[in-house]
Parts: sequence; structure tokens; C-alpha cells
Amino acid sequence: MAHDSGHNQTVLYGGTIGTQGFFSDTRVYGPDSSPPQVVSTYATCGGRRLVIAFNKAMDPATTQDISNYSLSCAGVLNPIVQATLAEGGRILYLTTTQSITGGATGGCCTLIINLIRDACG
Repeated sequence: MAHDSGHNQTVLYGGTIGTQGFFSDTRVYGPDSSPPQVVSTYATCGGRRLVIAFNKAMDPATTQDISNYSLSCAGVLNPIVQATLAEGGRILYLTTTQSITGGATGGCCTLIINLIRDACG
């Protein structure tokens, strides 16, 4: 086993099956490079709080930067005033300036998330 710092990966060659014999395979282990995913969102109609669940722990510096979010409901921008990452790093609470509603004629809300990283970077 050796670490390849140029590619930030650890390479493992070989192995055994107990006393049955030897493997001649190669395995590469590196950091998870998949981007974080939003698992779910929740907001109470008329409330000012949006709850977002991620599939992995998030980086507090990027996740709590309110400039990384944009929320509009029924075409009207609803600015984010606070972003708080819960202990464990997977749940984010966004607070808005106005109540979260679809508007007088209905409609939906659109949340845009930019430039956030998971805890591994």
C-alpha cells in the first residue's frame, strides 16, 4: 500500500484470501469527489424558515454564507438573512425576510444554491 500525493489517493495492490492464495488486483482509495446533494427541504407556508437536509456533512464557512442562496416565491425574491448549520453539519436552517408563500394566485418557490462545499472540501 502506498499514498500517491500527486493524485491524493492511496493505492493498494494485492491481498490474500486467508491461506487460499493471493490477489493481484489494485484498489484505489481517495476522497469522495461526489458533490453534496440536497436530500429534502421543508418550509411551513407562511413561516420564515426553510430547512434543508444534505446527504453529507457540510463546510460551515461556505454553507453559512447567505450570499450562496437565492429564494424566490411566485417570482418575488425573498432574501435570506441568516443561514445556520446544525450540529452534525447535515441540516441547514435558512431564515428569510418575508413569509414563505406561493403568492395570492398560487405558485411555487425556487431555491438556488451556489458555491457550497461539503466538510471534506
